[in-house]
Amino acid sequence: ALGQSLTSAPIIVTVDDSSRFVNLSTRAFVGSGEQAAILGLVIPPGEGHGMVLRGIGPTLAGFGVAGALADARLEVLDSTGRRMAVNDNWTDFVPHRTFAEVGAFELAPGTRDSVIDLGLSPGAYTVRLSGPPGVTGVGLLELYEWDNASDRLINLSSRVFVGPNATPAI
Repeated sequence: ALGQSLTSAPIIVTVDDSSRFVNLSTRAFVGSGEQAAILGLVIPPGEGHGMVLRGIGPTLAGFGVAGALADARLEVLDSTGRRMAVNDNWTDFVPHRTFAEVGAFELAPGTRDSVIDLGLSPGAYTVRLSGPPGVTGVGLLELYEWDNASDRLINLSSRVFVGPNATPAI
């Protein structure tokens, strides 16, 4: 209904017994509603995991990103659609870890980026990065695992909005 579709070649990531995947970042055009950027994750049975989830918009302008999302809103939903956490302005949260401890770049106080730092039990979760109604721009959706639990995430995926006449990123 939206026009052409584009399928990319698969990416194969091999992880051995001594390594772990601790960060996923997806940069995309972000808006509200169906134009939200979405991250899906599954935590296996056993231990839960501590996560820092970030929705970056305004700070991207400082990295030279044109059209950065002016106001980022982040929410975490469980597999039933129940809201687990929400943040709209990152300075309103109390972190378990500093950004440096998880390998993330710092955010300036008072920016309208969003951060959620929480422990998640085994199960499937959806993380949504959006802007307020009518606000669109380039955003970055990030996941950092901070607890070094012995079991690994068993699924990570991201979905972004691609509209008609979209220009491929280089």
